[in-house]
Amino acid sequence: MKALLENIFSSFSFSQETLTGDALFFFPAERQRVEYYIVCFISKELINRYLSSTEFETVLEAFKQKQASFNDIEKNTSLLICVQMSDLTADCISLKYEMLKMEENDFHFKKYVLPYTDSSLIGFPSDDTILGNINARVNDSDAFNRYFANAYQDEPYFLAIQLFLKLPFLGPFPHEVVPFHPINEIVAQSITSSELQAEYDLAISDFVTDTDWDLVQRNALDPGNDNFEQFLLNFQANES
Repeated sequence: MKALLENIFSSFSFSQETLTGDALFFFPAERQRVEYYIVCFISKELINRYLSSTEFETVLEAFKQKQASFNDIEKNTSLLICVQMSDLTADCISLKYEMLKMEENDFHFKKYVLPYTDSSLIGFPSDDTILGNINARVNDSDAFNRYFANAYQDEPYFLAIQLFLKLPFLGPFPHEVVPFHPINEIVAQSITSSELQAEYDLAISDFVTDTDWDLVQRNALDPGNDNFEQFLLNFQANES
């Protein structure tokens, strides 16, 4: 998991340093958007007590030392807690409340809990193709259907979705770009000219022609035409 996140952050031009132990600190390098990340790796057994543990206190002390180098760090830092599960389905269900409680803790960092298993890491590359790989996974319609039916069934897909949810700089969910085609182009490719003419003839078959309207206009202006009153009465009868 550590190698995967290092690859992702590196792909978005973050630099990294070690805070203490396995805890990492990622900061922007030549990036317009200012954001910092503390990334910690824990086992599921520590979920209930990690934020009050001596291990996390050590991380915070190391982080405070970074504040002298980054004057905008305090309000722009997020805490990503990666929790290794043994059984993704059973553990995520049984620890759902604890994970939500950890994310909603009053501690001033924005917090994201990222559950994973060794199986969920299968297939993620360790090179610069990682972002394309994640996009391809998320755009897999079959995998999405499986996720919709059971979120934990396809573990690598579950992790790809979680990465987009827990790492805001990845942006909105990717989607396939469908090329735009003008309506006249679509029609030209879908129907022949003779078929189009037939549709046109059918569409206007119930409309009055220009010649008919000319006749109506002349009759309306002819005070001696007794048929025009009957013509108007026909319209009234049709409306009723």
